[in-house]
Amino acid sequence: MPGHTVSFPHKLRKRCYCLLCHLPMRDPVKVTTCGHRFCDLCLQEYLSAGVFKCPEDDKPLDYAKIYPDPDVQSEIMNSLIRCKYYKEGCRWVDKLQNLQPHLDACRFDSIQCPNHCTACLSHLSLDDHLEFTCPRRIVICEFCNQEFPADQMELQHAGNCQYEIVWCENKCGAKLERRFLDNHMRNECHKRTITCQYCLREFVHETLQAHLYQCPRFPVLCPNRCDPSKIPREEVDLHVQELCPSATVSCAFKHAGCKHKPIPPTRYCDDATDCGYGKCCVTKDQVRGKRDTTPQGTCQRLGTRGSRCLASYPQPLSSGMYYICPCATGFSCLGTGLYEIPLGEIAVPNWTTIQPHFRDEANFTCICQR
Repeated sequence: MPGHTVSFPHKLRKRCYCLLCHLPMRDPVKVTTCGHRFCDLCLQEYLSAGVFKCPEDDKPLDYAKIYPDPDVQSEIMNSLIRCKYYKEGCRWVDKLQNLQPHLDACRFDSIQCPNHCTACLSHLSLDDHLEFTCPRRIVICEFCNQEFPADQMELQHAGNCQYEIVWCENKCGAKLERRFLDNHMRNECHKRTITCQYCLREFVHETLQAHLYQCPRFPVLCPNRCDPSKIPREEVDLHVQELCPSATVSCAFKHAGCKHKPIPPTRYCDDATDCGYGKCCVTKDQVRGKRDTTPQGTCQRLGTRGSRCLASYPQPLSSGMYYICPCATGFSCLGTGLYEIPLGEIAVPNWTTIQPHFRDEANFTCICQR
């Protein structure tokens, strides 16, 4: 090993430097024939090449004339030096002979992180590294109290913990655990978006009730109570003016002063040809339940947007009548998932109560939709 590579605050005397490595000598030896000094190891490496001359003056060397130099050794070992980690911030200054005990405890000595995170750091910064910055340190989630490596916590768990308290994304003001958020936003939040079952437009849940009072497709009764089935609100005027069998009409002699307004007789039909354009003949002879004894049907309009229809009867019956009018041209039946009982009630289908011979014809209530 060549001479000492540590930093000396004060320059040593010339005799303390090796003439081969030009560093403060380690284990100095002296050639008595010429008085030159060298590191013991440096001189041995020089002589091992087969050269037996002094490297300084080329005089012959004799092994018997080479001796250790305890005076120079003592001078060097008692000289003041800086810690080898002084550039990292260590301020230790002491005799060279005390260097190794200091290095064994120096907090500026670089070491490998004990968590094997590839970081190389000093003893001084080790505690802070293990507590705050090591990516492999174990941290505990403050919400679920589970332990995770720090890098996994940051990349995967943080922001996804099911027990973290979060605000509702609809800004309704509710705070709840993330695991309950999905159900809250779908079923409980008063600011969730919901579709009107009649006009199929979307509304905030808290405004839906107010919308129903104005919804153009909301079913209402005919003001003349002509039929138990309900009519979309926007079609009431047309129904009363053109279709309602209970609508009152003025007497043909109104111009003469007659104020009588007779109720026109119900217009019956045997098939669609008895009705005008855009209408169909609806039989009162129901599929199930109580049956009307009247053999004829009544004329009703073809289904438009929001009207009910039965996809199980896409074609007229043999008599040319329908149980419910099909959709008009440009519309098609869109299922809603509710079962149409031919008497006009709407119910969820219960296959155990449907008679076997009728199961093939049973169908879900549909709505005419473009």
